[in-house]
Amino acid sequence: MVMKKLFLTLFLAFATVCGFAQEKIWDNVVVGYRTSTVFDINKVWFYPDRTDVLLHIDFLAGRQARIAQGTTLNDGVNSYALKGKISSECDGALCVEYDVPFVVSASGEIDILLSFEPLPVGTERFTLNGYDGWVVQNIRSAADLPAGITDTYWRNEATGD
Repeated sequence: MVMKKLFLTLFLAFATVCGFAQEKIWDNVVVGYRTSTVFDINKVWFYPDRTDVLLHIDFLAGRQARIAQGTTLNDGVNSYALKGKISSECDGALCVEYDVPFVVSASGEIDILLSFEPLPVGTERFTLNGYDGWVVQNIRSAADLPAGITDTYWRNEATGD
């Protein structure tokens, strides 16, 4: 009986520690204004030591593109710089060296994993600023509705409109 209680206590402690150690992931990302429809954000991972952004690019097949080293994330207060690529494994996305051209695949679509300095805990939205002048603003989780929005079917109860 004592062993069983000890085992359950250790198991719960381990589960709790693992729960706190997990990263925060936005699987369903929505964006606001974009200066170009070429760029989109598909997923965001928040780690204690970095923030990873899965950038989807729809571009002309066979053309060269590059991610400039000065590309940043901005949370409205501070800017967070690109970090070097974290490993050769990028969750199925292309790992690129910054400021080095790469060729867009024959499909014209490519996913690139970008790794930045870590955004603060509790970040609800941010902007991706390409050093070359492109911007993707108001990147946020689709699960988080902006304050004051309850649904898309507004109705004036007094007039019925």
